[in-house]
Amino acid sequence: QVNSTSKLELGDLIFYKNRKGRIQHSAIITSFNGNYPLISQHTPDLLDIPYEKSWADRIYFIKIYL
Repeated sequence: QVNSTSKLELGDLIFYKNRKGRIQHSAIITSFNGNYPLISQHTPDLLDIPYEKSWADRIYFIKIYL
């Protein structure tokens, strides 16, 4: 887990915790607008959208290492 979007790269993951304390949603970083991560997700199907979610109580940035 990293605490800054500046450390994220393509393929890294973002998890969203709701106000009840549960991970409710996840997405993958598929692009950048400058240094701002854009995500793709499946529900609803969206491609290269801003990663921020107004309903999320907390956002976790997960670095993927291969």
